[in-house]
Amino acid sequence: MEKINYVINFLRYLDSRKRSKTGYLIFLIFILILELIYPPISQLHLNLRAILFLVIIVISFNIWMFLSGRWILPTKKLKIGIALKSLDASTQKIIDKTLLLFNDELNKLRIRDKFYIYKIGHDVFNTFEQAEKYLNKWEVNLIIHGTIYSGNANSNYRYDLKNFNFTYLMYNTQQQTPLWDLVKNDIQLILSNRDWIIEESNDIIDTNKVSKNLVEILLSILSITLCRSYKHPEISIQLIKKVIPYLENHIPPEKKKIKIDKSKQKISMPINLLRSGRLRTILNSCYINTGRIFLYQQKYNEAVTTLTEGIERGANKYQCYNALSVAYFYLHNLEKAEFYTKKMNEIKRNTLNYIVNMAFFSIKRCEYDNAVNYYEETRNKISRKNNFVIEEVIEFLKSRQKEDKTEFAYQYAIGLLKYNHLDKAEGKQILLRFLKKAEEDKYRVMIAKIKFILKIRE
Repeated sequence: MEKINYVINFLRYLDSRKRSKTGYLIFLIFILILELIYPPISQLHLNLRAILFLVIIVISFNIWMFLSGRWILPTKKLKIGIALKSLDASTQKIIDKTLLLFNDELNKLRIRDKFYIYKIGHDVFNTFEQAEKYLNKWEVNLIIHGTIYSGNANSNYRYDLKNFNFTYLMYNTQQQTPLWDLVKNDIQLILSNRDWIIEESNDIIDTNKVSKNLVEILLSILSITLCRSYKHPEISIQLIKKVIPYLENHIPPEKKKIKIDKSKQKISMPINLLRSGRLRTILNSCYINTGRIFLYQQKYNEAVTTLTEGIERGANKYQCYNALSVAYFYLHNLEKAEFYTKKMNEIKRNTLNYIVNMAFFSIKRCEYDNAVNYYEETRNKISRKNNFVIEEVIEFLKSRQKEDKTEFAYQYAIGLLKYNHLDKAEGKQILLRFLKKAEEDKYRVMIAKIKFILKIRE
């Protein structure tokens, strides 16, 4: 029985090599030998055997390129590449068992169908730089790679998986920025203090432990990195909502306590509790980011659902209300758009976003004197940090002007914002065009304001 198991494990080890260049070369040599010695193929004319060999090369090469992860078929699923190298048959057995349990855990969480998990030949890349190049080329979300070692330690035979490396795709996050550093620190927290040792005498329990580590890391890294993805806007939220209870379920009940020392300067807690706490904070940010992405993609109902759930779970209310106001405007519900603008003002009084929103609503209601007052208030709210808001508001107003060419108040708003905050010369020209078109009675307050600003005398 031991000999049979040894043969099976050895065959698995050989099978794991089929994705390497050496493995493919061995396959071609095997085919060539068959053509030379195995009848009736060996009895065919030499030219026919050469053509057959070339056909096999073409077909098998294309299959091998996909099989080894050198080519990847297009998919809407999240792509997870596995490039783990074993040094012997017993180590390969541990890798196979770990990945099997890893898949089982994802199935238990009912999210296995969201991933395209495939194996990569261990010689496709050898350095982190090569792994990142491969990842960016094929838009792979996460690659788990490294070499698994084994040997004796304290009279026990063990497998050391601590050389797992995780290379991941970052979305819309520039390097050398505070946000980039924050994401890196969050992922380092997820990776730290993990036990990757599998004792041969205790391999079932230890392998299960390692597979759960992989699931926690997979879900956590993807949750964090997908938070700003335009391709998978809602997946990050779904994953974090799965991983938080998954992390906390692995903490014994008696250890789910935060301890503060007598000096009240130090606290101690289980690291999984710290990880889940940080992920809860990230989840709140993801609700807002995802809501904004849905707005950008013009999926307004999805934005409302996401942002409403975010408020219920503790996301920043001001930012959620601001985005909800925009969503409801595009859903042609001006009443709710104004409602959420006023909710913004309950959280933070008289912010720039609140003022420009209320100015717009005043135009929609033809309350032009209020609009003039609101736009005047923007002069005291602009700084270098929020100057981009004015540019966004102007683009928004230009779109509204195209929709309703009879409402000249939009031209007034655009010209005034340009004049006060961006470009006086251009703003002046827009305001002068407004004066030529605007009806004296209807836009009396706006006309008077422009004449005062531009020092125009009757």
